[in-house]
Amino acid sequence: MRIFCRGGKRVETWNYEQLVFRTSFVGYDSELDLALLKIIGVFDPLEFTDSNPVHVGEEVIAIGNPLGLQYSVSQGIVSGVHRKGPNGLNIYIQTDAALNPGNSGGPLINTNGDVIGINNFKSSSGESLGFALESNSIKEAVNQIAQNELNITILS
Repeated sequence: MRIFCRGGKRVETWNYEQLVFRTSFVGYDSELDLALLKIIGVFDPLEFTDSNPVHVGEEVIAIGNPLGLQYSVSQGIVSGVHRKGPNGLNIYIQTDAALNPGNSGGPLINTNGDVIGINNFKSSSGESLGFALESNSIKEAVNQIAQNELNITILS
């Protein structure tokens, strides 16, 4: 899926076949730079897994749209866990998988095909220093947004 916000007024989501899906904004966590969207359709979901056992040296895949190149994949390893992010929280996985503008919001996936994080930022002062928000923090934040906005829990 690729999600695009047009001028902050309309959100569009489309898949690899370029089918467009009706999408609505549910809520946002500004501290984590994380939005919850509701997409109308039937999809095969990616599963969020526990990020606590993630370890240095683990192989990962980052999926995204770097520099507008849709549905790109890069491979790397976990270089660090519980790293401090720009928000001062130690909830980021460091990876050497190539992350560029457009990767943000895409999944960081382990070799089992489970989501261990969401690609969030990279260091501009070095090479191969990408960071993904840990899945446990994502689940907590998404459920908080859903509770506040929809009065439901969506990720366990």
